[in-house]
Amino acid sequence: MQITIDLPDSVALTEVDIRLELAIVLFQREQITLGLGSQLTQLSQIEFQRVLASRGIPVHYGVEDLDQDLQGLAAEGW
Repeated sequence: MQITIDLPDSVALTEVDIRLELAIVLFQREQITLGLGSQLTQLSQIEFQRVLASRGIPVHYGVEDLDQDLQGLAAEGW
């Protein structure tokens, strides 16, 4: 999906800033995962987690997430 937004010149936001703010809000609302947030921001998952932590936003990581991670590690031979 592509969205075009016209902002007044007085708003000093870059595309990177807008992507980051959008990803943070969507993550807080649990509408996207950590992985999707990192893709949207073009940051690694660790970098995105650091941004979230710097803003006091907890990473929601439940039992299902753990199971998926363990399955992924097992598939890779861990």
